[in-house]
Amino acid sequence: FTQGLAALGTGRLEEAVHMFRELMLLETGRGALGAIIAGRDAVMAKLNEGEAGMNLAIERQQKNYNIRTQRGIIRFARAIMSSFEKVDPKEDCKKALDDFDNACILTPESVNARVNRANLLLFTGRFARDKGKDISPIFKMSIDELTQAIKFDESYSAAFHNRGIVHFYMGMEIARAKGDPKEHFFQAIDDFSVAAHLE
Repeated sequence: FTQGLAALGTGRLEEAVHMFRELMLLETGRGALGAIIAGRDAVMAKLNEGEAGMNLAIERQQKNYNIRTQRGIIRFARAIMSSFEKVDPKEDCKKALDDFDNACILTPESVNARVNRANLLLFTGRFARDKGKDISPIFKMSIDELTQAIKFDESYSAAFHNRGIVHFYMGMEIARAKGDPKEHFFQAIDDFSVAAHLE
C-alpha cells in the first residue's frame, strides 16, 4: 500500500497501477469473487482513512503544498482502484486534479505536482479512450504539463518516461485514424532514451 502510494507520488503511474492491483489480490488471498470485493473494500477503506486525515490537516494548513499533493495522490489511488471495477473514476479524478492544481499554485515550480497532474490526465484519457471518446486534447494537455515539469527539472526521469508514454498513445490514436504517427513515435523514443539514461 505504502509502496503503491510512493510510486504514484513520484510519477511512476504504471508501477502504481500494478502495485494496487497486486495489493487487491493479496488482500483477498487470491480467492473467489466475494473475497476480491472484500480485498478491494479493505484497500478503499485505507484510502478513505488517509483522505480523512489529509482533510483535517488541510483545515489547519490551507496553504501547505505537501498536504495538498498527498491528498491528491490518495484520491488518484482511489480512482485507480475504482477503474479496476470498470467504475467511472471521474469524481475522484476531479478532486485529485483540484489538489494538484492548488499544489501548483502554491509552488509553481513544483515538478511532482505537475507530473502527477499530467499522469492524472493520462489516466483519465486512457479511461475515456476505452469508452470511444476523442482523447487527443487530454493527451496534448498531459504532454504540455510534462514539458513544463521538464523545464523545471531536466533530471526528473519519470517526466521523460511518462511523456514518452503519452507520445506513444498519441501516435497510436493517429495511426488508428490512418494518419502518420512517426512524429509522436520518434518523440517517444527520444523521451524513453533520456529516461533510460537518467535511470
